[in-house]
Amino acid sequence: MDLNQIKEIVNEITGLEITHNSRIPDYVYARAMFYKVCRDYNLGTFQSIANIVDKNHATIVHGVNLFDDWISKHEPNYIEMYDTINKKVASLCKREAKKFKSRDYFKSKYIKSIHLNRSLIKQNQQLKEILKNLNEHNNKNWSNRELGR
Repeated sequence: MDLNQIKEIVNEITGLEITHNSRIPDYVYARAMFYKVCRDYNLGTFQSIANIVDKNHATIVHGVNLFDDWISKHEPNYIEMYDTINKKVASLCKREAKKFKSRDYFKSKYIKSIHLNRSLIKQNQQLKEILKNLNEHNNKNWSNRELGR
């Protein structure tokens, strides 16, 4: 499934053309639903999603946050539309939405890799210190041998 197909699904269900450059709430919310579905299914980067609707990546981030923070809690009509869009995308993907790895999955993997990286950096520093001490110890032993001690 590509982003243009999702755009067409959103256009069909909302009855709007989401590429229309308008700040009217209906258009803003429709685009936010488009951004949210694309991100939920990991179908593109923020920039690739932005390119479809002639926006920039920051607009996509803001739109996803708008959906999560406002639309999903205060706009029942848009929640219904989003559910319809989501079901249609899931059926076209021939998978259930649950089978897709969510952003939370990747976020937790990223956090785990950060912790592992920090741990490895710490271990590396400890090993460097051990090596430094061994080198100093060996240098003292060689100095003592040269002096005949």
